[in-house]
Amino acid sequence: MGGLGSGNRCRWDRKSYIEDYPSLDIRQLHRRLRRGDELAADIQLAVMLSLLVNRPGAASRDAREKISLAWTSCHFGGQRPWFLCPGCGRRAAVLIAAEALLCRHCLGLTYRCQSESKLDRGHRRVRKIRERLGEKEWAKPKGMHRITFDRLRTRLYAAETILERAFADRVAGFMRIHLGNRPPFPPK
Repeated sequence: MGGLGSGNRCRWDRKSYIEDYPSLDIRQLHRRLRRGDELAADIQLAVMLSLLVNRPGAASRDAREKISLAWTSCHFGGQRPWFLCPGCGRRAAVLIAAEALLCRHCLGLTYRCQSESKLDRGHRRVRKIRERLGEKEWAKPKGMHRITFDRLRTRLYAAETILERAFADRVAGFMRIHLGNRPPFPPK
């Protein structure tokens, strides 16, 4: 019993990721305010806070949470807004709505890609490059510079090589675990 691939993939105690929760991003709100769309940003902020705090199926509570803002100066002028996390006081661009609106550090959350295996990272890297190259990866997409196309093709070749090596390592490890020192095929 047990071994590679056994176990329940739909576990109730699995690790939670940031992508599993609704979030509030100050950068998106600041972009809307800079465009002069203050009313729409205020309405959106109020609606988002209401949706985040009063989720369906959860006990309803007052959506009036006070979240402080901090501003930092940029090198070439202007200022950048930040939320101050109500839990720890850190500056955060994104607050996640779990028990309350808190930063990812207070909730102990990580990004899904931070727990990917080498094989998963390779698949993601190859997929992203292929998306940029389009359907026909051998033909340069219209509007793309030749130098960019050549650079992406080189990166794709390197990423595929790394992916093949990671797959070979995974298969070798699997064989070592399940076959020990025996040869994979019995001699004839």
